[in-house]
Amino acid sequence: MPIAAKDIFRRVTVEVQDDSSIRWTLPELVDAFNDGQRDILLHRPDALDVRFNHPLIAGATQALPDDYTKLIDVVANTTGTKRAIRQTDREILDAQIPAWRGMTPSTTIKHFMFDVKEATVFEVYPPAAVGANVQLVASAKPTDIAMPTAGETWEDAEGDMSLPDEFANALRDYIVYRLYLKDAKYTANDARSMARYQAYAATLGIDLRGTVAIGPKGRPGNPNTEA
Repeated sequence: MPIAAKDIFRRVTVEVQDDSSIRWTLPELVDAFNDGQRDILLHRPDALDVRFNHPLIAGATQALPDDYTKLIDVVANTTGTKRAIRQTDREILDAQIPAWRGMTPSTTIKHFMFDVKEATVFEVYPPAAVGANVQLVASAKPTDIAMPTAGETWEDAEGDMSLPDEFANALRDYIVYRLYLKDAKYTANDARSMARYQAYAATLGIDLRGTVAIGPKGRPGNPNTEA
């Protein structure tokens, strides 16, 4: 069962000694909650990874559906022989077959290419024909919790955490970090804020290089030699 946002807020408000939501209001808690879910996925796209079938549009360049934020893998064709799809290097393909984007389209994809700077875009070889369909793994967008129409304390919060349960502690650390950041002009709270961000980073195992690493890993295949 998903963890309710109010359960996260209950523990946060007890920790910051503001269980009546006087110093930090419910809207602040909700904003920090929603921002925290997105921040976790920025560093850990695999926290909400989904495997699904995806119809391709005609051509080489493809994009993820709007509900997804980062490609993690292109697994296989879902029609015909259901051939596996391997990642290749676009620079190699461009060098060996400069006009490959103008090749005859096919419903059977052999390779895909991905650039970390365009997290929601990928290319396929050969160019896709209408009817091509592949299985993707991608990071889904979290669902924001809504601001309650009435109520002023954590008990009035509605909605659940989108992330798996194991990320609840990290989300709580992020929210506390954000709350103390509001009072960062006071030395004690500035230190508390930074300490909680460090705890948040440690819980996630944040390494900015790791953020990039969670995605297509680079399994170069040579389109001239592979069947």
